[in-house]
Parts: sequence; structure tokens; C-alpha cells
Amino acid sequence: MKNCISIILTAAMTLTLAACTAAPDPTPLSTPTPEPTAAAAAPTPEPTAAAAAPTPEPMAAAAAPTPAPAADFYTLKSYNGSYDDGTAYYEFVQRLGCTLLLKTDYAAAVQSVCCAVPGCGHDTDACPAYFPGRAGRYTVVAAGDTVYVWHTSFFYTDQSWDDFWAEKQASGIRNAAPYDTLTDDEFEADYRGIWAEQSTPPCLYAIDPAAGKTRTDLPLTYRDYTMDACDGSTLYGEQRIAPYSSQASAGRVGPTPACRIDLATGQAETFVLEPTEHYLAGFDGALLTCRYVADAPLPTDAEQYAAAIQSATVEIDRLDPRTGARTSLTERPYSDADYEKNGCFIGVYNGKAYFEEREIIPGSGFRRTVLTAVDAEGRAETVWDPWPQAEWVLGDDGGRYIWLYRDNYNTSYAACALLDTETGQITPVTQALQTGSGAVSLRGKAHDGRWLVVIGADSVGRTTDYGLIAADQFAAGSTDWQPVTMWQG
Repeated sequence: MKNCISIILTAAMTLTLAACTAAPDPTPLSTPTPEPTAAAAAPTPEPTAAAAAPTPEPMAAAAAPTPAPAADFYTLKSYNGSYDDGTAYYEFVQRLGCTLLLKTDYAAAVQSVCCAVPGCGHDTDACPAYFPGRAGRYTVVAAGDTVYVWHTSFFYTDQSWDDFWAEKQASGIRNAAPYDTLTDDEFEADYRGIWAEQSTPPCLYAIDPAAGKTRTDLPLTYRDYTMDACDGSTLYGEQRIAPYSSQASAGRVGPTPACRIDLATGQAETFVLEPTEHYLAGFDGALLTCRYVADAPLPTDAEQYAAAIQSATVEIDRLDPRTGARTSLTERPYSDADYEKNGCFIGVYNGKAYFEEREIIPGSGFRRTVLTAVDAEGRAETVWDPWPQAEWVLGDDGGRYIWLYRDNYNTSYAACALLDTETGQITPVTQALQTGSGAVSLRGKAHDGRWLVVIGADSVGRTTDYGLIAADQFAAGSTDWQPVTMWQG
């Protein structure tokens, strides 16, 4: 039974973002008009269904968070919702009908639920670490010493529980694998959690482990924004009405709607970026962005647009959205193999932005050919030419070292080597998991130079054990890591 429930809880879900429903300020990075927000109260739902919106359960009282000063930008890990602040690693673990926020403390080498409420069973909304529904709807962010959780309302419903439950029962999913192996109580508990999450608008939770959490709700129009970066006091997002790879597409060449949300107050504002522009990552005290630049405005007709971008360049800018200050970092040539429409940007490693060049293989995707690093002054350096191993991709940021992974035809990834960004040396990763199969992988980086690495997994690949080890020690092939005492929940 446990294995079946785990499969259900970890199943991937394809997300379709809602279409734009609000017109942002049309002037790029002008002084925006604040959007109204309500602390710990849901906004009036859009009249899209006859059923009344459910009333959220009251949140536990918690102290108001202290605003943090703006700092350097960091990129949010929206793909798994985790956060690493150099002292601890925060992540979500899926449970039946809910997800729990876990904290791995580097100094103590202990993983625990992010809750210090005496006697808490971590099974109701009163728990500061408890969130209904699926883990993929939540992302951890931070401002100073306060931890926040951003809730992305991809699938909002204003149905009552009775209507929602009746619809699921009528769908026949109860008799489909793997739900058919759950008890009736388990099946209902799982979907009650999903309904509770989908009944919640876009919102920001402030976490007080000793008391509970407070919730600030935003208008439903913020469903249309992905939160991409934070400067330690403010969230920054952009609107997407199509998958990431189609961000700069025909018919969508006007200014890119964007937003910012103050973490301490929940105050939200909208503004716009340049046409086709979107965020890439935090970089050198600002945000790295990319956009198409052509000799003439890009047309909206699909065929004309496709022809016009053939001669366009991809401009990579350093943008400070707090002030609107913008400087050009570098330019990348247009490429039909740039499926992400981002100049083949890979990531920021050790203070430099990395880009790859690609060559299309007719009928068989593409091959990577050249790796280039660009520093904060715009100086470009060729790292690889040619690409040393066709299946290698750049992965996790280990500071001085970049973790290289083996791309098995986009079906699985396994750590295979470390790239020293200072010497260019490539060192194979020879350490194996203590339990399970495969190689170890990186989760976080402590301020003292240690890495948090996965050293154990179960039969289906879920992490069971962490270890802490100095980066240089690991790069030398050592397995002398300090085991982390894992939460047993």
C-alpha cells in the first residue's frame, strides 16, 4: 500500500497556465499601480461557476514578519520548490493529501519538519509546515530570517467540496490504477487535500515555526505569473500564457507583463518588460534577461514573424527591476536550435553566465558544440570547443565546481563529473550511493564550503539519506561525509 501511495504522490503533472486576465502598466518598468491585497482573506472569486467559493480554514496566529533589506538576486527553484540559504536546505515532502516543509540544518546535520509547535502532529493547517495538495504548487523563498512559501494557483476552483467530490467520483478515476488500491478513506483524503489547494488563490505564506503561518491572498489575475527571482525582500515574476519554449512566439511580441510582490506586506504591483523579454537568472546584483532585437519591430503574423527572427539577435541584458537600470551584457546569434528562446543560456556558475551553441541534427534533435562563459564585464571565454562528451549537460551549481550530468536522451540524468570553473579540469564522480543505485547528487551548499549531497535512495529513486562533505574533499574522491540525521515521517 505504501509503495502505491508513494507512486500517486510523486506522479508528475503537466501544468497549463491560465490566460492573461489583467492589463499591466504599459510602460516598461514605470512606477506601477499597486494591486489590492488582503491579508489572510480570500478575494471574491471570479463568477465562473454557480457554486460558492469555500471559506479557507483560519490560519494560526503568527508574528508579523520583519522586512528584510534588498540584497542580491537569487533564482527560485520552481521545478521542485526547494531553497538553500547557506545555513539550511528547505524542501517539500509529499504526503497523502498534503505536503510538508522540511528543513535540513547544516550546523546540526539534522533534517526535521519546519515546525516547533509543541505536540503538533503536522496533519492540519494549523501546522506551520503543512500545505494542502501537491508539493509542485509551492516554492520556498526567504527574506532575512523569515521563510515564506509562495503558492501557485495553477488550477483554481470555486466549487464546493460536495460538487468537487461528486465530479471526481463520477469521473471513474477511483477505479483506475493506482487509485484502485487505496482505501476509500485514503482516496477521499487525497482529493480533499487537492480541493483545499485548488480552492486557494495565489498567496504568500509567512512561516513562524513556533506559532504557525499567516497567509496573504492576491487577486486571481496573479495565477498568470510565474515567480522567477527574489532579492531578499521582493518576489519578481513574469506572465506566461504558453510553455517556456514558446515565450517569444508569433502573436506575442508586445511588452512582457511582469510583477513584483513585497514579501513583508504582500503588496503586489504590475509592470512590463521589453517585447519578447523574460528573466533568466540572478546575476551580478541584478537579473539577467534576454530578448530578440531586430532592425524593425517584430511582426505579429506567424509567417512574417518566423522570417523576421532569422536575422534577429538575442540580447542578454543585466536589468535591475527595482530601478529600471539596464546594461547590455552580451549578444547571442539567433538559432533554430534555441528551443527555449533564451540564447541557449544554461545557467550562472561561479559568477559567470554560461551559454552553449547547438547544431541541429536533421530528424534527431541537436548536438552541443561550444560552451562559452561570460563574466560580469561582458568578457566571453570559450570553455569547450568541441564539446567533450556529447551526452554531457551542465547541471547543479557547486560554487567553484559545476556538476555535469549525463543526458540519456532526455529520459534520465546521472551525475558523471565535476568541472572546475577555475582550472577547467574535469573530474569524474566516482562516489556511489550507500543505498540504492546510481551516483550521488548535489542538493545544497553551506556557507562553510560543505556540500549537502544525496548518499542514499530507495528502490524508486526517492532520497533516503543526506551527507555533508567539503567540496574540495568530495572533488578529490572522498566519501568521508557526515551523515545527516533524517526525519522519519
